[in-house]
Amino acid sequence: MTKEKKLAKQGENRRFNAPKDAFVALGPHYNRVGQIVDIGKDGLEFRYIAGKEPSGQSFELDIFLSDGDFYLEKVPCKTISDVKTHESPYAPLNMRQCAVQYGELSPWQVSQLEYFIKNYTSG
Repeated sequence: MTKEKKLAKQGENRRFNAPKDAFVALGPHYNRVGQIVDIGKDGLEFRYIAGKEPSGQSFELDIFLSDGDFYLEKVPCKTISDVKTHESPYAPLNMRQCAVQYGELSPWQVSQLEYFIKNYTSG
């Protein structure tokens, strides 16, 4: 692989810090909502209160800002990892952090994801 191709590939996998008001909702009935930790063109990570963990199979999620300025629905994805986060004695809830990889996105979803990264993230 040439140096240019390697750098381009790394750029695709780059993750950006999400704003504190960026969330995901999973499932057809939004049975789980989590706060986005970081996001990139290939996937994202989010924290959520433990319950039933996302399965390794494919599912859809919605990405949104709590103030309503951005909403991207039905993003196909699959779970890459799902781990328990460090517990705090001040937080009795069990928290988990889940990393997902996007499935095949429509051209519109790709453009909306790029818009979100460009306009709402840092790092």
